[in-house]
Amino acid sequence: SYGFDANDLRQCLWSLSGVTNLEFNYEGTELTFENNLQWCPEFIDVVNLTLGQWCLDANFYALIVFLQNSPRLEKLTLNLAKCIADKSPRIVGELMERSFTCEHLKIVEVKCLEDDPQVISVEDFFASNGMASVQFDIKHWGQYKDELPAFIRYEER
Repeated sequence: SYGFDANDLRQCLWSLSGVTNLEFNYEGTELTFENNLQWCPEFIDVVNLTLGQWCLDANFYALIVFLQNSPRLEKLTLNLAKCIADKSPRIVGELMERSFTCEHLKIVEVKCLEDDPQVISVEDFFASNGMASVQFDIKHWGQYKDELPAFIRYEER
């Protein structure tokens, strides 16, 4: 059987390193990066980045790695879980350095369920990293009926 491993993820991301808009959603099995492997390239031109719930696991490990490697980032969109039962896969590793500089980052858009407690964690994460001036735009999945799982969709009459 074929399995997607840490090296496959690394190759996939490195092939995208020249893009300006990146939407990356990881839905594979848990990946563990050891020895501080440089699995994420520098996205020198990325100005818009969209990531999923998975990037918040492991103490924001994957989110930090993407932020450290996106020096021109202006807008970050985080698509959190669409239903309570969502169990996101994880990308796990150790960081020698957890700090990042996103001097161009103006807005963090968070799409989430209403009353999702992770929104506060995300806001605290940016504030604790000296980015209190970032504007947060919180949107709830109910505003995106077509993006909800089929069993949650509803029709307005």
